Amino acid sequence: MAAAIAFNQALIQCGFNADTAVAITAEGFVSLANLAAADDKDIDGMIKNVRDTHREMGVAAPGNVTFVFMAIKKFKAMQFWAKEPVHRNHPLNIGLYAEPLVMEYLRHYEEHQEWTALEQIEPDKPSKLTNPDN
Repeated sequence: MAAAIAFNQALIQCGFNADTAVAITAEGFVSLANLAAADDKDIDGMIKNVRDTHREMGVAAPGNVTFVFMAIKKFKAMQFWAKEPVHRNHPLNIGLYAEPLVMEYLRHYEEHQEWTALEQIEPDKPSKLTNPDN
């Protein structure tokens, strides 16, 4: 129970309101372990699912569920941060994801995203050699 409350508080610290935090946990993101097992596409899919469901429900949709841009980025940074202890076989501790370190974790996440994007760029092939003297 305490872990669930701490995870919920971490979602609020990311910038989600209480209704959105409830919607996220209802989608199965209930702990750092769940979050570490996911990737960016899973998070994007969850957000799309919640948005689509609320759009379909219209005014009958429960709560004020909103996905603010910076909250999403911080949530993805938390997911990125949680993968490191799992990778090293260390215990996860949601209490370590706290201000003022959140902005540092966000910076590391953004750097990782930039490096990943650079790795996916394929260089142009050189033009065909037509004159060996050149």
